[in-house]
Order: sequence, then structure tokens, then C-alpha cells
Amino acid sequence: MFVEINNVNIYYESYGKGTPIILIHGHGESIYIWRYMIDTLANKFSIYAIDLKGFGESDKPINSSYSISSMSELIIDFMDKLQIENAILVCHSFAGKIGIRTIIDNPKRIIGIVLLGTAMGKFK
Repeated sequence: MFVEINNVNIYYESYGKGTPIILIHGHGESIYIWRYMIDTLANKFSIYAIDLKGFGESDKPINSSYSISSMSELIIDFMDKLQIENAILVCHSFAGKIGIRTIIDNPKRIIGIVLLGTAMGKFK
């Protein structure tokens, strides 16, 4: 499925029912990395696997920001479009910085975070 966010088509897949979990892939990846986890998680949660802007099936606009802050805003805009009040973020690699930025900027929207293989350091 696609949702339009700021004139960019963002691809996502959704499964299950329950507390929302948003799966966010790392740099150079797509929702394909979650293929072995989705069915198990969907037994207890609402799963939203998203292809970030510029990756997978999502649009890849040339004149667009791909910063950590921009991607964090994309996650909140995605939640708003799908009327997800709050969610748990599961972030792989590069997406860990996006998840942390999202919590810092929107602490009431993110109820938990799982960081998988995330290197931290300075980020904007």
C-alpha cells in the first residue's frame, strides 16, 4: 500500500491487530529485511513495515532532504496519516538514529523503542 506524505508516495505493509509497531529499516535496505519477523509479531501487534523515502518501493525524490530529522518527521507524518496515536518503533542500523530523534521530538507519540545493530554518535 502507499500513503502520500508531503507529495511523496511512501510504501508500507500492515499486518495484525494490537499495539502498533512501526518497523524502520536501515540505510540501503527496505521492508524486505523484516520478512521473517512480521508473521510472529503480527500475532500480538499491529505491524507497519515502512519503506523510508528513497528506499524500496517508496518514491526517491532528487530534491528532497534525507536527514535524520527529515526521516523522523516522516515517521510522525506517517503515524498522523494512518491515525496511529502512539507506537513502538523497531529500528535497524541507521534507523536507530531516526527512532531516537523521533522520541526526542515526540515523546508522547513513541511508547517504546527497540534498536537493532544501531551505532550512535552525533546526529541531526
